[in-house]
Amino acid sequence: DVKKWERGASSVGMNPYSMDRPQRKQSEEKWMKVWESLVRYKKLYGNLVIPHGFVVPQNDQWPSHLWDFGLGQRVRNIRSIGLYVKNDPFRIEMLNDLGFVWDDNEWRFKQTVQALKTYKRIYGNLSVNVAFTVPEEEPWPEMTWGVNLGERVHNIRAHDLHIKNYPERKKVLDQLGFVWSDELWRFSHFVQALKIYKEIHGNMLVPRSFVIPFDDPRWPRAFRGVRLGERVLRWRRKKRDDNKEL
Repeated sequence: DVKKWERGASSVGMNPYSMDRPQRKQSEEKWMKVWESLVRYKKLYGNLVIPHGFVVPQNDQWPSHLWDFGLGQRVRNIRSIGLYVKNDPFRIEMLNDLGFVWDDNEWRFKQTVQALKTYKRIYGNLSVNVAFTVPEEEPWPEMTWGVNLGERVHNIRAHDLHIKNYPERKKVLDQLGFVWSDELWRFSHFVQALKIYKEIHGNMLVPRSFVIPFDDPRWPRAFRGVRLGERVLRWRRKKRDDNKEL
């Protein structure tokens, strides 16, 4: 390991012996502790998106000499000030090869986009329920497993999560068909569903029990399974109540 450090330092014209041997050994030991923790974290969680507050837990998944190690804070300092890796291209290469996440926000945005693409491919729309969490199974990409997609969609709409000061990211979502107003999306699809119902049945007298069938190709996939009869009933009641107030 010391030989690796020497090669990395020499490659940028540094003298690997500019500090005395005890200092150099201590620096290398700290780095290797970080490295071992990163390797273990990726093995356990499948990525290196490490929360800032993550501390190695005391359990049998981690070697005891790493217990209580503040890995999240070290990762944050690597990103912000180059802790352990400044002027050391060899260590930077090691991190890159491992899949180190230098920009946490960018990685999470890509993760969200992949989850949205898969959701749309499965359900035919991007009207994601706020409680929806990505299941840990195919065809969902592994990088998206466990993501609370509904909460992220809500925060994108309400707080510009991932997209604040990034107009190019908003454009990516627009091209994907992101639903910026769920209420507006639902109403426009409600109207479209009524038009299709009329084309098929010749009227808009939708029975309360009517559910858009899953096996009728005349209905878009995004509408199948919708309880259209109940929605029509709720809409009629709302209009009646609104008229009473006038």
